[in-house]
Order: sequence, then C-alpha cells, then structure tokens
Amino acid sequence: MSPSASADAAPQLARVLAQVCAVLAADGGAVALADGARCACGREAGAYALATRVHGEGASIGVLEVARADGPPFTAGDATCLAALAEVAAIVVRGAEQVARERGRAERLALIAHVARLVTTDLQLDDLLQRAADATHELLGYENVAIAVIRPDDPDALRLRSFGGAYKQLILGEHRLPLSAGLMGAAARSRTVVCVDDATADPRYVATPGTAGAHAELAVPLLLGGRVLGVLNVERPAPFGADDVEALTIVGDQLAVAIDNARLHDAAQRAAVLEERHRLARELHDSVTQQLFTATLVAQALGTAYARDPDEGERRASMVLELTRGALAEMRALLAELRPAASGETSAPPPADAGLARLRHDGLVAALHAHAESGALGGLPVQIDADGYAPQDAPREEALYRIAREALHNVVKHAHAGHADVRLEVRAGVGRLVVRDDGIGFAAHEARGARRPAGYGLGLRSMRERAAEQGGALRVDSAPGRGTVVEVELPLDAEGTP
Repeated sequence: MSPSASADAAPQLARVLAQVCAVLAADGGAVALADGARCACGREAGAYALATRVHGEGASIGVLEVARADGPPFTAGDATCLAALAEVAAIVVRGAEQVARERGRAERLALIAHVARLVTTDLQLDDLLQRAADATHELLGYENVAIAVIRPDDPDALRLRSFGGAYKQLILGEHRLPLSAGLMGAAARSRTVVCVDDATADPRYVATPGTAGAHAELAVPLLLGGRVLGVLNVERPAPFGADDVEALTIVGDQLAVAIDNARLHDAAQRAAVLEERHRLARELHDSVTQQLFTATLVAQALGTAYARDPDEGERRASMVLELTRGALAEMRALLAELRPAASGETSAPPPADAGLARLRHDGLVAALHAHAESGALGGLPVQIDADGYAPQDAPREEALYRIAREALHNVVKHAHAGHADVRLEVRAGVGRLVVRDDGIGFAAHEARGARRPAGYGLGLRSMRERAAEQGGALRVDSAPGRGTVVEVELPLDAEGTP
C-alpha cells in the first residue's frame, strides 16, 4: 500500500480495531499489513491471543490480532467473529488504496493539463522547461526531477539546466551529459522508457553529486517524429508503476512539442530579423545610395560647370544640395523605423523621396519623365515610350518605378552608355517594363558571380525581388559591347489590372 493510502487508512483501521477489541473483550490488538504499515491499540500481548489474515483481491495483505491478559481463552466463535471483522479491515484497506489511486490519477491529469498550458502560453524554452520541472515535483511529489535537451549544435550530448525537487538545490548551472552515459543517455539512445527500481545497482547509472542510497529512476525520452529532443528524468525511493510511466510519457510528448515549437519560434524570429535587415539594405541601396551617387556625379562636374557658366554652376550646386537633403531625409526615415516606438507614441509615416512623391501624385509615367529630366542621371538622354501603358495600382506602379530607376542608375554607373530607352506597355494580360541602353554591356551569365560589375549585384537582386513581390519576373540580356536590356513582366488579372 502506498504511503498516501496508508495515511488514509490509518484512522479507519484504528476505529475497526477498537470495535474488534470491544466485541471480543480483548485488552488490545493490532493490524499489521504486508507493506509494513501497522496500527495498534491497548496491550498487544497477553495470556491469550487470536489472529487471522486480512485478505484483499485473492491474496493476504496483512494480519489482524487481538490479546487478553487474563480471563477465558478465545473460542471458535471468537475466531469466526474476528475473521468477519478482518473483512471489514480489508474493505477499509481496499477503499484507501482506491482513493489513493484516484488521487494519483487526478494529480497526473493536473500535471498533464499544467504542462499543456505551459506549452501553449510560453515560448521561452528555458522558462517553460523550468516550470515543467517544478510542476512535476510539486504535483506528483517526485523527489528529484531533471529535464535535459539535445541541442542541434551538440547532438551527442544531453544538456541539463532545468531541475525540480532536491536537484534544484544540489545541481546549479548547466551540465553536459554524453548520450553514451547514464540512464538518461540510455533512454535517448534507445528511444524507449528506462525504468529501474534500484538505479544504483544498474551498471548504466551515473551518480549525481550530493545523492546517496538506493532509489528508483524513470527516464522518458522526448520524441517528436522519430527525433529525440531530450529526456525527462524523475527519481524517488519507491518503485515506479505503469501509471507513472503512462503519465510522464504524455508529459514527455507535450514537452517535445514545446521544444520544437520554441525552436521554430526562435528560428522565425531570427529569420524576421534577417529579412528586416535585408529590406533595410535594399531601401538604402534603392534610395539613399542612388541619391548620394547622383550627388557625387553632379559634384564632380561642378567646377567645370561654374567655369563654363556660373548660372549652370549654381543650378548644379542647388541640385547637389537637394539630393543630399533627400538622402538625409531617407536616412532619417529608415532610422525612425529602427527605433522602437514608446508606449502610446505615434509617428508620422516616413517621408518619401521626391520621385516617390511625384509617383503617388501624378502616376508612373510622369514620375519617370521627371526623374529622367531631373539631372539625377547625370545628363544621360532617356527616351520614354508609354503609349501602350495603362495605369496600375499603387504598389505595382511603385515596384515598376523603383525597378526602372535602379536600371537607369546602373546604366549611368556601369554602362558608359550614350542613350537609354524606357518602354512601358500592357499587352495580353501582362504589364511590361523594358529598359535598354547602348553601353558596353557585360557577360550576363557572370552577373551572379565574382566577375560581375562592381556594385551591380545588390541592385540586380533588388530588382528581381521587387518583381517577384508583385508576382512577376525580371530578365537581363547583355553581352560585352552590345548594351544591356532589363525586362520586367508582371501578370495582370482577367480585367487587365493587378
């Protein structure tokens, strides 16, 4: 009988024993159960004694005995009466055991429910595992609890840092246990539950500093889809039963899901950070870098322009000032995006550059004409043909504008071209942008390799990504001495609009 059942049965057995002594006029007696539990009253020894077995579910579970110091000896009738009263004691014991089983079942269900709540509410892995270890100790009373994980970067070892019960004070910090060692390692290697009644007698056992004496140990592998993610290990003096294995296996399954979810959540956060960094790099390239390049281009010819015509020199100086102010505004906008807003703080949307402002006010064709005539391309002649173009929605036109602007800036930076053409059209359910130049060209198959023109790779990748975001594709056709053609196709819906 479990300690919990013994505690429940003790008061009732005492009352039964008192009734037995009263009915049989005994001076004292005792109930001794097979598991060592004992209940006594009065004088247990005397001149006359009578005993009978207490039976439970087909087996003897103890002895009920009474004694008289003097007086008449016990009769056969007394023996029959004692046997009947022993059945009452057996009922008390069976009832206490049933209550203890139901209590244990409720505690196991409470642990399962508690861990399930942890899994769904907390994605911080270390906190989750520590709370699970504490709950396993507090709800089920296991003296020692340890939860180990197998890290992806160290697949040959268990990492232990989540402890419950006595281990929480005995073991501090993080510890590494090779999978080849200990009962926990055996559970991880075999992917099966390891349960031993005396861990110290098992040759696989690795002693924990500060512990002594025999104890039972139950190690449950944390499995998910054939992968071992860790081990849940518990210890106590009494052997574990099938109910313990079943409950902790369910808890182990929940912890495996929690570990996997937490790692996926962490990976998603890292991916989101990388994606945001990539977006900011693209925005810097497509706005600030282009404006600073154009300002540099204009500034290089500033002295010559002043010498030739002071008015032209002033116009170019004003252009440099305007470009650097625009670059500064773009940089401030990007920095504002990086700064977390205080609670309750609202911020205005980031200011757009002049080209984007013109795009949103007058449309794509007007914005491209303004860009070509602004001097931002260093005087490169640009012919724009948009006779076959139909206006699109704002996101689509912004993508086309940014791609065209990037392509034209690449012409200025790399092509040494004398002329560029831009054609916009909508035909057969497809919106098309073509930017063509008569420059020096390059080997298109090298555009993604180490020999591509300096600085060209980021711009090309940015153009491809902007096209892909709108469901389209970008193609580059070029060869040394033959110029370059950048073509973008964006599919439209059945009505001819995005």
